[in-house]
Amino acid sequence: MPGRPDHLEVSYLARPQLRPLLVLAGFLVLYPVGGLAGIIPFWLACVGIAVMAVIIVIGLVAALRSHGSAPVLCLDPAGVTVAGAPLVPWSDLRGVRMGPMQPSWLVGSTRYVTLALLPRDGVELPGPPHYRGRPQQWGRWQRLRLHGTNLILLPAAMSASAEDIVRAAERWGGLPVEQVPYRPLRTWALLLGVGIAFGLAAGLLVTLTFLVD
Repeated sequence: MPGRPDHLEVSYLARPQLRPLLVLAGFLVLYPVGGLAGIIPFWLACVGIAVMAVIIVIGLVAALRSHGSAPVLCLDPAGVTVAGAPLVPWSDLRGVRMGPMQPSWLVGSTRYVTLALLPRDGVELPGPPHYRGRPQQWGRWQRLRLHGTNLILLPAAMSASAEDIVRAAERWGGLPVEQVPYRPLRTWALLLGVGIAFGLAAGLLVTLTFLVD
């Protein structure tokens, strides 16, 4: 377990955050290919390229800035501290939920496990740690809807593994851990259905374009 025996300090790492950007870069290549081949309208290809490029640039800047940053999270016998927020004592938490990143049908990978620190009734938790040393403010309603809490962690991008963080929560907080199963068959079946629907819609759009011309 990283850190001293009496606490666990967690920082963000750049390399794990770069892997999803490589996948997005692969999708970025598909847009000009589809546009030049006439599979999708040229204007749609341009919009897709612009959106993907912006997402990749923002993700790359965030990953590079977070590399070598100071610890953004600390777990110790007193509780959990998100950088820039007050200490959350263990008594304010009722458990940890460990499962696939939500929405799982969109992410579709067991690599990106999330840890949701669940609050007791009436307790307001800070947002996830940010590399700038303060909790994230945006996306609160989505986290509450998908995870039931405002404080979620993505260990795949952190210096401590999910197992390290869970052991710390069990050891110092005595928190129960709920395992949410990952159902890849259901996930990929849904993704396949979405892909087929998108392909049919694109084909119909191309057909209508030719008819109009």
